[in-house]
This record gives sequence, structure tokens and C-alpha cells, in this order.
Amino acid sequence: METGGFLIQADNTLIRMVAQPYDSEALLQRLLAEHPDLLGGDQINSADPRRWLLIDRELGVPAEQDGGDWWAVDHLFLDQDAVPTFVEVKRAADTRTRREVVAQMLDYAANATENWPVDRMREAFARRSVSASLDPATLLEDLLGPEGDEEVFWSLAKTNLREGRIRLLFVADRIPEPLRRIVEFLNRQMTPAEVLAVKIRQFASLGEPPLRTLVPRVIGQTEQARVAKAGSRTTTKATVITRQEYLDAVPADRREIAVTILRVAEAVGFVTTEHRRPAAASVWITLPGVAGTPISLGQDYLWVSLGRHHAALRAPSLNQALRQAIFRVVPSLKSAADPDKTEVGIPLDKIDPREEEPLRNIFTIVKAGLEQGRQSPNGDRAEAIESLS
Repeated sequence: METGGFLIQADNTLIRMVAQPYDSEALLQRLLAEHPDLLGGDQINSADPRRWLLIDRELGVPAEQDGGDWWAVDHLFLDQDAVPTFVEVKRAADTRTRREVVAQMLDYAANATENWPVDRMREAFARRSVSASLDPATLLEDLLGPEGDEEVFWSLAKTNLREGRIRLLFVADRIPEPLRRIVEFLNRQMTPAEVLAVKIRQFASLGEPPLRTLVPRVIGQTEQARVAKAGSRTTTKATVITRQEYLDAVPADRREIAVTILRVAEAVGFVTTEHRRPAAASVWITLPGVAGTPISLGQDYLWVSLGRHHAALRAPSLNQALRQAIFRVVPSLKSAADPDKTEVGIPLDKIDPREEEPLRNIFTIVKAGLEQGRQSPNGDRAEAIESLS
């Protein structure tokens, strides 16, 4: 019976801890979802420990763009630098640990980088957060800090996916030697991707009720691979820029509509703050005194919250009116009809800059909802909204 050390009690007696397998793979998966620090972020990068944002569990991966899902990754996390981190969990008792799991992970990596639009990842995170009664904005702020730029974070996630800047983590209670050698080989060869294994041993006391300790250890990170990948990392730190600097970053064919959107937003009473991070430039659009960013303008999309951060925008009649207003801007935008959507990205190249009134309607409805939310967070201002729509 393998000893995993001893616990010293207050009366100076020792409790022997012995290695114990997990009762099920599902238990280990649940522990990771609830306690992502078990992934050993401080061991992956001791100078800048990785922090984790759980996007979703069992997230489908398609084999082609807009196709059906062929696989489902156990967990998808993003770290504070928006690096997509795929986690596949297997117990040592599962004989597929070395064989099928490696092929599965390579399938995830090859197909997600090609076929996953970032808004799918973004929406999965919002949906999971809302279903768990958590605030997505608060979770992101915990990850990025109060000055974090949400729009740029997701833009950087898109860039990381496209450039193959991802992380593959094989997680098990034991990592067999053949799997360790495969992981080390892949991690040396796959730049900028990072391939690691995390062994999470469970030790328990023999008494009743048993005490448990979990001990994570990151495996496969050679110094050679660490140095090679360090130069490929990007950062999510933002700097405030001028309006003109933002417009200069917008593609020329979308610049006119970006100017129109900002003019309409400010005419309705919104304020804007332009930011730049290495991956992109964006604009936060909000009302004075309202926390969070109900609307943001990137270089390719106008993102409109359908209640992702503000409960008042989920009120049924207001939410429906807002969706209808979005349809008036782009009638073919299918995502606006999806009842599970908590945010919609409107492609800038689909918006007619000559049609300002439909845009004004969106901002007016959002403003009415936010103002109502300040008075009554769960209020449904149906009558006022019907007159606007």
C-alpha cells in the first residue's frame, strides 16, 4: 500500500495517507470543473501561474465548418492569455490512456483550430455561466482583473486558435511511462502548441470519515520546450487609445459603419472607451454609471448583449424587442433567433451605414432596459419597450 505522507493533527498525532484510485472518471472530471487549480497552473508557468476560465464541459468539435459535432472534449478552459486549453481525463485503469486518448486530442486540436468560430466558445461560456447562476462578467473580471477588455480577450482567443497557440492536457491519476514519452516528444515538436500531462494522485486516510488530499504534478515540460514556447506567447494587457487609432485598426471597408455606430451610440447617450491589445482594437460602449459592457464594437463585429451581463435585458418582452431590432439591422442573422443566445455578434460588413434608425433602435432599447434595471433589477418594462419596437 503506497504511502502518500502523513497529516499532523492538532494533538500532534499522525494520520497516514495512502494512495487511492478515484471511484470513477466522472468524479475526477467534476473535481477539475469545480477546482481548476488542480491543473497545476503554477507548475506550467511558475513565473506567471496560469489561471483558468472554464468554458464548458463535453463541448462538441465538428469535423468541418458548420458541420455536426464528431467529438466532445472533456473540458475546455481558457487561461488569462486566452490560450484554449483542451483537457482529456482518463483513469489509469482505462487502457486507452496511452492509445486512443492521444489520437483524440490530436483530432480536437486539428479540427477545433480550423472549424471552431470563437463566438461558439464565447456563447458556450455564457450559457454555462447563466445555467450555474454565475455572472459571466464577474468571472472574466476575476480572470483578467478590473481593467480587462472582454472584447479583446475573445479576439485574442480567436487569434490563438487560428495560429495553433493552444494547450493539450492529458489528465489521469497515473501517467504511464509510454504516455509521458509521447507527451514530451509532442511538446518539443509542436510549437506554439503546448502538450502536457497532469498526474493528480488521490490519497486518503484509513479512518472514518476518511480525509483526502489531491496532489497534482505536471509532466512532460522539458526546459528545451519551455524556452521554445515562451517567445510565442501573447498578452491580454490593454492600453487606452484614441478614437482615430481604433478606426485606423478597422478594415477600410468597415470603417464607415464603425463611425456610424459610434455616432449613433453617443447620440442616444452611451459613452465609449477605445482600447488596444496585441491582438485587436475594440470599443466598450456603455451608459454612465452602469457596470459592465452591454455593447462592444470590435474590428469585425458589433456585439450586443441579450442579458449576458444585465438581468434586465433578459426580461421577456424587452429581450424579444431587442432581437427584433437586431433583425431589422441584419434580417438574415440567424443567431438573433436562437433562444439560448445571451449575446449576438452583428457582422459589420452586413450593416448598411445609410440606415441609422435600426441601429438607433437597438441602442434605445438597451438603454431603456439598463435604466429600468437600475430601478428594478428584475423588472420587465414591457409597455415602454413595445412603443420603441
